[in-house]
Amino acid sequence: MSNLPPNKDYVYNALLRYNYLPIGKKHPDDIPFKAFSTEDFTPDIANEMLERYMRKRQGKEKVTGYDQIEYHATRFNLVTRLFHIPHPSPYARLCKRISEHWDKLSHICENPNSREKPGRHNKERLIMTEYESLEQISLMNYNKLADARHKLKISTGQFYRVKADIASFYPSIYTHAIPWIVDGRDKAKVNSGVELWYNQLDEAQRDIKRGETQGIPIGPATSHIISEFILFKIDKVLSDTGYLFVRYIDDYECYCGTREKAEDFVRKLEQELRKCLLNLNPKKVTIEELPLAYEDQWVVTLRNSLPSKQKPSPQDIMSFLDLAVDLQKHYPEGSVLKYATRTLANSKEFDENSADFFLKYLIALAVHRPSVLPILCQVSKKNNVGSDLEIFSVLEQSIKFQRSDAICWSLYFMGINGQEVNNDLAKKIIETGDCMSMGMLIALKQHQEKVVNFINTTITPDSYYRCDQYWILLHELVSDCPQFKRYRGDSGLKFLIENKVHFIKPIDPKS
Repeated sequence: MSNLPPNKDYVYNALLRYNYLPIGKKHPDDIPFKAFSTEDFTPDIANEMLERYMRKRQGKEKVTGYDQIEYHATRFNLVTRLFHIPHPSPYARLCKRISEHWDKLSHICENPNSREKPGRHNKERLIMTEYESLEQISLMNYNKLADARHKLKISTGQFYRVKADIASFYPSIYTHAIPWIVDGRDKAKVNSGVELWYNQLDEAQRDIKRGETQGIPIGPATSHIISEFILFKIDKVLSDTGYLFVRYIDDYECYCGTREKAEDFVRKLEQELRKCLLNLNPKKVTIEELPLAYEDQWVVTLRNSLPSKQKPSPQDIMSFLDLAVDLQKHYPEGSVLKYATRTLANSKEFDENSADFFLKYLIALAVHRPSVLPILCQVSKKNNVGSDLEIFSVLEQSIKFQRSDAICWSLYFMGINGQEVNNDLAKKIIETGDCMSMGMLIALKQHQEKVVNFINTTITPDSYYRCDQYWILLHELVSDCPQFKRYRGDSGLKFLIENKVHFIKPIDPKS
């Protein structure tokens, strides 16, 4: 990451082109970013679109704001996390507001207590998180030694560690908390109708989700900025009180000299959160006596057991992954298999025989742990193997549980290996009604006629909220679905089409 802080132009460009979709992690595992991209959505195009289209649309039904695409991502423990992909028009407006008022927001980049701050990542992205949660992947798993040193510094001389997690963080954020943080609740309510910058930001955030005040989408980096802005003030109150802590998005970790002070930290944190209508998750508040290990034992075990040879044999791979499978059973709260397979894939080289064995093991794992699917695709593409491997059992299971990410990654694996999706599987994918899974079929250039039939038979052109839930398909399938012309015009998609902005990219097995 560059030490140069992001300016408003960098922020606007990054939010539109590189942090729109849920790919904010260092390893973008949530969605196949080679198939879905917003790089065409430049600031110049967004500005012109915003100048041409009014906020309120003129459909037959009364609409306030826009709806979103739902995307069900599968966490390491098979719990589904709901992501949202906003419609381009309200999203561009929110990005514009953030950029215009960046001078009032940029202080979040300097929050000494936040470990996932906005910055210039890879000269493109604004947000790049490097963990899933404190319970899933430990601090040092991604060699974040700077963070480790910071934790060592603030924990030295202390005797207790507090962990606390905000309950249902993004879904619980109240958009009016944006003005509350600036002027306090009473003054902000008096000024609610005034054209102030924080009211503009509040309105733009609501516009993404049908004008609703409760909850902001999980996925786009705009939500990360809003959440950091809200928590910055809470962090400052805690810091000024003398607490030594770090925060990873919505997870707090505080070090205290006495148990009484540790309990006081929890009470103070709850008190400050409630001012913004947020609450702690009582099941995830713990107070433990130091010393405690800074790394989970399973991480140490795996790292020490990594095959020593740069080009491991199939036997080496099997021994290492067998160990990971056993460790996963003993540490169900850790992302053991994902960490093990990622580490092996990134640190070793494979001949054709070893790569083939690795892939077969990954496919067997993916039926039970779909979080390894991105690693499966990585290994297949890097080693040019996998065209003869069947992933149908994984796809069938993913369809059964309607896991958007697992379906998309399974289809991506088939796409990069030149495999065909049979009619039965395509039909089952369509029946899920999952927008992005159908988008993957378009990316593969397979069964597009089935996607078109789904749209033409299940979506009413005058039901704009319903159209919003499938906006990416309606945007890409212009000639096949002409009855949505008015919707495209009213919502700004027509302008993007005319400017050759595409969000779905074809998958070429040879690329």
